[in-house]
Amino acid sequence: MNEHQRNIIFPANICVDADFKILSIGPVAPRLIHGLKSGGYLFDYVACGHPNDEDYLSSVSGSDKLVRFEPKGAGSAVVGWVVPSESGYILAVRISPDKFFLDGSSLQISDFAPGDPYVHGLLMFTMQRAMIEEQKALTIELSVSRQKTENLLSRFSRIAGFMAHDFNNFLSIIRLNCDRLANDLAEDERLLRLIDIIRSTAARGSAITRSLMTLSNQREDTSLPVPIDQLIGENVAFLSAAAGARVTVAVDLRAPGARVLASPTGLLNCVVNLLINARDAMPSGGTISIKTFPKAHSATDHDIGVADNGHFIVLQIVDSGTGMSEEVLARAFEPLFSTKATGNGLGLASVRDFALALGGDARILSEQSSGATVELVLPVWSRTEDPTTNRFSDVGQDATGMGDPAPVKILVVDDEPYALEALVELLGAAGFEVTACTSAKAAEAELAVRTFNVLLTDIVLKNESGTDLAKLAASRDPDLNVLLMSGYVPIDDQLDPKWSFVRKPINTQALIETIRSL
Repeated sequence: MNEHQRNIIFPANICVDADFKILSIGPVAPRLIHGLKSGGYLFDYVACGHPNDEDYLSSVSGSDKLVRFEPKGAGSAVVGWVVPSESGYILAVRISPDKFFLDGSSLQISDFAPGDPYVHGLLMFTMQRAMIEEQKALTIELSVSRQKTENLLSRFSRIAGFMAHDFNNFLSIIRLNCDRLANDLAEDERLLRLIDIIRSTAARGSAITRSLMTLSNQREDTSLPVPIDQLIGENVAFLSAAAGARVTVAVDLRAPGARVLASPTGLLNCVVNLLINARDAMPSGGTISIKTFPKAHSATDHDIGVADNGHFIVLQIVDSGTGMSEEVLARAFEPLFSTKATGNGLGLASVRDFALALGGDARILSEQSSGATVELVLPVWSRTEDPTTNRFSDVGQDATGMGDPAPVKILVVDDEPYALEALVELLGAAGFEVTACTSAKAAEAELAVRTFNVLLTDIVLKNESGTDLAKLAASRDPDLNVLLMSGYVPIDDQLDPKWSFVRKPINTQALIETIRSL
């Protein structure tokens, strides 16, 4: 083996004569043992840790015993074999891995021989460290992206909630004044037909605003037994609007009465998220089907990671779009993975996280050019007592039959003057004695000097709270019947179980019937 070959195989080799005088050194040796140079005495630079290093090296020469050389000055320990040569010995050494891996080093991979097993270990170590660092960076990026998305959605949801609430007040004014006109035009069939059209349109607008208010609910951490068919049914108009004019939304709900213990806002957000994904998969339009049905899960259903032998509701979003390839399908739930140019890769990942948090799971069934089906498998809420039952009664909008009005005194509080005017006229025409107030402060003054049978108040008043007014009034008169009204169902823990609630826009017949039943 000539010197060139030796320097390739052992870049840090040291050749010495029989007296251990250095004859030549490999290109890497001075980087490991600082100051090492040809012509010097070997043991001026290194030590083997034996009483007589010369005798020790001579005794191990030609054996397979590894010898460790520690630098006497600056540098790194090296290990290797002592090989006899015509001129003396060749120290076939390389860096000791403990120094390199544990303490760090300025060495490069080129300082090792190409076939050196330490290089393989170094590459493995470096790759593992890089993968860990990449995973940390990905985790941080995902956390920051989710926080930004949540903050943005939170701001938009608050704005949507405020706008929807105000818009619902306008719809209530339209609905109430339609009822006023209907009373005055009872003999004109054509005008009554026009009034019914306006009422129906207001009801459709109210369905959309109700969906916006559900989405804008800030208490997403509150889990309630949600009747999933009812939630979807009440929001069909909103979901159709979100899908766009080129997409037909078909609903097939077959889990009546079944409930899921979840955040209503979070559950509706999941449906909207999946609906938008399905819409985007159909650039030329198509049909999206929203389906629900019960499923008794068993241990044989290995493709869904939920508890065995439970009862579940399956929520399906089925589109007639482009479908997914096997490669995309395998990564669909992966955070930050998206096939959209402007996508953030959080949509499907957050949907599955939501399902897993409820004890369910999600999966996608799809083939290229054959559409896709996203399934949420959610556990059925099985407790016998509903925690929201008897907290307050939500009066429906479709009650019928007016009957003879009871002689009751009603204090009506609403900061919308047109709505208040209509309520006073309609309730007065029904035979009630009505006192109107435009603020909680004015209502408190009336309550201080007069006795009423019913307090009918809007929940959201300008710079005031209808709920606080109701609590004050009920504390003064325990026999007072409280009837709250608003465009959204209020948070139940703010209400007394004896109170009732009527949703805006108000159905006059349902309101009158409710007051008579109190």
